[in-house]
Amino acid sequence: MRMAKGSVFKSVARGIRSDKTGLYEDLISEEAKELISKRILSSSWYPFEIYKNCLNAVARIVIKGNMTIVRNWGVDYFDELLPTVFKEGIKGEEIHKAMEKYKRFLSMVYNFGEFLVEYPSENELMITYRNFDKDFEVLYEIIRSFTEKFVETSVGEKTNSEFVQKSWEDAENTVLKIWW
Repeated sequence: MRMAKGSVFKSVARGIRSDKTGLYEDLISEEAKELISKRILSSSWYPFEIYKNCLNAVARIVIKGNMTIVRNWGVDYFDELLPTVFKEGIKGEEIHKAMEKYKRFLSMVYNFGEFLVEYPSENELMITYRNFDKDFEVLYEIIRSFTEKFVETSVGEKTNSEFVQKSWEDAENTVLKIWW
């Protein structure tokens, strides 16, 4: 079963729980409602499909089609995790070593998928997300901005990124290109 760690799920659940207007009532499953009514622990694993259902619901209500907001979530998440998950730091770290930490981090929060990193030039990398969730564009946008900030912190330079393949648009995998 595909799972997501509570560390990526708890802020989503907290956002839904804090809503008193009923906006999410028709957007999340009964199973999701039951799960988020409980405390989400950072160190526990939760069903990925419930996480996906909840994150898509929050995105639908909050962003209203504006992916810039979603990308900001990735930056905020990186800033939140930097002092805790990446305690030994990544600032100024050689990019190959930093990206090994990145791949370890992804495998710590999602128990599925492959994350392959290639380096076409000294100021560019390509990440292929294989056997991940093909149609979860919202998550890919969060991962994009998180990864861009991660690389930027490591190399100490402003980064740019683009998806060169998008699984949610029928590509086999999603491929993210980052350059600086």
